Amino acid sequence: MTKNNRFSPEVRQRELRDDLLKVEIQRVYDENHSVYGVRKLWRQLLRENINVARCTVARLIKAAGLTGVRRGCSADIRDAGPDLTPLTCCSNKRRELSTEIETKDRDYQ
Repeated sequence: MTKNNRFSPEVRQRELRDDLLKVEIQRVYDENHSVYGVRKLWRQLLRENINVARCTVARLIKAAGLTGVRRGCSADIRDAGPDLTPLTCCSNKRRELSTEIETKDRDYQ
């Protein structure tokens, strides 16, 4: 069998291990009030003697749609505002910025 074959033993073993790890990741995530991100989940799994790579935990978390708590900003906003200022800040600061823009627009007219 070739390594690229979909049903090769290496691929099958990875799928089996991923299935087992998904259960453990979900358990740890739920036990910690759904606030752990990749690094804390990975560290907790290591503490429980579940040896897994951090990149594997990241891949499985992303596949499961789990997210940790974000500190400071509620969302990552990368599009630019009307004055081409990137809005990558918290919602309160975003509101302040949009108010400032409206004020500048009124002054300009």
